Amino acid sequence: MTVRAFFRLIILLSLLWLALPGLAQTASPTPSPTASDKVTELRDKLQEVQRRLEEAPEGAPFSVRSVDPEAPPGYVDSLQRYDVNLRRLITLEQGKARIKTESEQVSEAIKEVSSRGLDVQKPYSVALLDGLQSELDVTGEKLRSARLATNAAKTSEDLESQRLSKLQALRRRLLDRLNDSPGDVELKRRVENAMVAIEAAQSGVDLAQAELETSKLEQELAEKRQELLQLKIQLVQDSFRFSESTLQTQLDSLEADRDQATERLKSFKKSEEVSSQRLNTLLEDGIPDSEQVSEIAARQEWVTTHQRKRRLLEEKLEYILSRRDLWEWRYLTHGVEFDIPE
Repeated sequence: MTVRAFFRLIILLSLLWLALPGLAQTASPTPSPTASDKVTELRDKLQEVQRRLEEAPEGAPFSVRSVDPEAPPGYVDSLQRYDVNLRRLITLEQGKARIKTESEQVSEAIKEVSSRGLDVQKPYSVALLDGLQSELDVTGEKLRSARLATNAAKTSEDLESQRLSKLQALRRRLLDRLNDSPGDVELKRRVENAMVAIEAAQSGVDLAQAELETSKLEQELAEKRQELLQLKIQLVQDSFRFSESTLQTQLDSLEADRDQATERLKSFKKSEEVSSQRLNTLLEDGIPDSEQVSEIAARQEWVTTHQRKRRLLEEKLEYILSRRDLWEWRYLTHGVEFDIPE
């Protein structure tokens, strides 16, 4: 081996030796903090803020808000806002962990239903279909709410970021003024208040971001639940169809119930009208007789009873009509070849 080749070998080995730490670091990346780590960190910050609140002299000048646009929020005001934001952040971090767990469970349920079907024996009942449809309606509402919450959280994040930027700009202006007047006690106080206000505003940005993440997770969870319920409903729908005779039987029964309830309602309205007339007659007499006072109280009780019964009958009629609409919807959605069990 020549001297030149030997030196080349030494240089190559040196380069490889220098590259080893970087390679080792790439092979073993630092693990990201878990939800419990974040909660622990937030609780530590909360304890520190509470300590600062306890040590803040109550009623001190620097704890009072000012109307001056160049004056930052009060020291205590900012710490209190910081305290509230941290508490909310802790709750959201814990909630995000729960939502992620639920989302994973729903994903597993989707795989299970897709491969094995429902864990309910056939023939499927109408109650099962109605229950699944009701759950789907509720999930749809939750999904719409989650989407609205996501949009609201985006707006909140923008507003909090603007607030933070304004406070940072205010601090820079105050520091420039303090450089020109280093002995100004009021300016020093304002700088201190601005620093605390920036801490609180940063926690507001963190809170808005956490709310945005939470709403997105809730939206994802609702979408998965919707997918699961739609899959279950499809499996039930594929297993049976309503016959027209089933529909007509149910409609005839509901119509008979409606006629009966309508007649009873007419009767109660007549009785209520008679009771009201008798009560009005007694009230118009105006005789302060003890027996008449007792009779007035009794008539008032009768009127109240009739009104209560009338409301119950009206609610029953509404229920019958809703049941009729439900059966018609069932037939239109699942119409038609053979009957199924209730």
